[in-house]
Amino acid sequence: MRESSAVPSVRHRTSTTASARRKLSVMPPVREESNTVRDDVNNLFLYYPPYLWWTLSVFLIVMSCGGLCLWWHHKPCFTSIVERNLVTGDQERYSKTTDISRIRTFSFLVLNDGPNPVVVQPELSPDGITWGSFGESEHVIEPGGRHLFVLQFFLRYARIKFRNKVPGRDSVVTVWFQGQG
Repeated sequence: MRESSAVPSVRHRTSTTASARRKLSVMPPVREESNTVRDDVNNLFLYYPPYLWWTLSVFLIVMSCGGLCLWWHHKPCFTSIVERNLVTGDQERYSKTTDISRIRTFSFLVLNDGPNPVVVQPELSPDGITWGSFGESEHVIEPGGRHLFVLQFFLRYARIKFRNKVPGRDSVVTVWFQGQG
């Protein structure tokens, strides 16, 4: 009786070993020792099927910062604001305050449409109350002239400050704000 009971257990072991061999034959062999990063990557590729790597790579691209920008913003938004016929004065005046917090790149173009020169300067503010030029110098724009401001610094709000160069000699300016975010 011992022989008959031993036979099924041997067969059972044989079938378990065969199924283990089948599983091992599905997975490619892996190098035991890896000396380089390339070997490690090759070992990883041996474990997982190609469709899984493709899915993982797409997921990583989408979840990266650049991927999120591409995922949520299919086209970069472009903002353009024009203020025409702003009359200058002896005291400083200002263009509209623009919230630039969602804009990556922006510029101001100021055109002197009037008969007299004007002094213009861009300003930035973190809160819409405290304004400063932060190193941007004043520029004199002659009649018919224009000046493009591309600021080096970034705060939440931006505007253009303008006034007459010669007291009592008013002029007219046009201010374009354009930004891409």
